Amino acid sequence: MTEEEHRSLDAFQQLPVYDEGDTRCESVDRVRDATATYTAEVREASTVGEAHSFLSRGDLDPKGAIRYQGDDGPFVHVYFWLRRRPT
Repeated sequence: MTEEEHRSLDAFQQLPVYDEGDTRCESVDRVRDATATYTAEVREASTVGEAHSFLSRGDLDPKGAIRYQGDDGPFVHVYFWLRRRPT
């Protein structure tokens, strides 16, 4: 998605956006250790439609975005972590 499309997603307004190659990207695109709250699964959305689909699910939490540089300019992917089901 474009940076403008990313900015239109309210759920991501207060979350970090890191440039590709920034070591902090790992804080959004992977769960370091599965916890009581999250599984090790991450979902990546490259389009606004995918992002809205993930936002409508009750088991995914938005965590941030990564800005990539493409041939046609920058683009953004947003990331969600899968919440563990209560046992």
